[in-house]
Amino acid sequence: MKQEGGYARQWKYTDAPDADARAVQAMYWAKRWADEQGAGSAVDGLVKKASKMGDYLRYALFDKYFKEMGCQDPSCPAAEGYGGAHYLLSWYYAWGGSLAKAAGWSWRIGASASHSGYQNPFAAYVLAKEKAFKPASPNAARDWGQSLGRQLEFYRWLQSAEGGMAGGATNSWRGRYGKPPAGTTTFYKMAYDEAPVYADPPSNEWFGFQAWTMDRVAQLYYVTGDAKAKIVLDRWVKWVLANTTLGKDGGFAIPSTLQWSGQPQLNWNEKDTELECQGCGLQQDPACKGQGPQSGCGCNRGIGANPALLFGEIRRSRSRAPGQGTARPDVEEVLDPQRRGQ
Repeated sequence: MKQEGGYARQWKYTDAPDADARAVQAMYWAKRWADEQGAGSAVDGLVKKASKMGDYLRYALFDKYFKEMGCQDPSCPAAEGYGGAHYLLSWYYAWGGSLAKAAGWSWRIGASASHSGYQNPFAAYVLAKEKAFKPASPNAARDWGQSLGRQLEFYRWLQSAEGGMAGGATNSWRGRYGKPPAGTTTFYKMAYDEAPVYADPPSNEWFGFQAWTMDRVAQLYYVTGDAKAKIVLDRWVKWVLANTTLGKDGGFAIPSTLQWSGQPQLNWNEKDTELECQGCGLQQDPACKGQGPQSGCGCNRGIGANPALLFGEIRRSRSRAPGQGTARPDVEEVLDPQRRGQ
């Protein structure tokens, strides 16, 4: 805190990258459905705005002070070019400048911490591959293509033995570019962080982050059939179904919080046997119903992963052999309890 007059008067804005990415995601569907009805021109203006926003959103793909990945000292110099890019959707980015007409200074920052719940590989796909959404900057589509691959790798690295997604990673340990504890595993030189950004309560305790992020993976799989997305989604859906209880009276129960132990293996591409997630307590909460039975452990806002399950289920059903299992009945019964017992 500073006393009045003890700071430089300035204007500033902070951006929530996951919200911008969700807007791009929503505009993709608006454009697709409008085009199917011959009314694409009704949303073309908004699509251009989403594309422009996606151009600036690339600031979220960089370290807070644009330092090299693996920086463990505040004196680390700023990186050259893309050396400070982690290509993940970080917690925020911000910009501002002086209010004094005589001063002519301004600033911008990225963020060093990336949370699994903030990732949106579907938005990255849209900005990289969909012609109407590709930003105007020469490198933008390429950068989002890099981000798409990096985010899917991030999920693989963070996915626990049970199937849930762990917290994330940081390039600035404890927010001070400190040195992580010996033995901390890394993702492209970023240190594993069980609870990125805030620890009280832990940022990855909330089940809702599981639902948010996996809905985006499911939409990517639904639209593209991406094999890497399917690997992550299949393990996660299995975890969700194993930890969701549907009652005959129309109620449901899921674990209410997430507790974590261990860390990802350095070789993240192999099945992780050291990182574990456990649910603590059961609860019933319809506030997450719109997201669907998202993950099996913990949500203090409810059953939020239905869209994630449905998008994945619809895509899988295109190639499923007769008699193979399905997640669809569980999803439909949560949305419509009257189906139970039919």
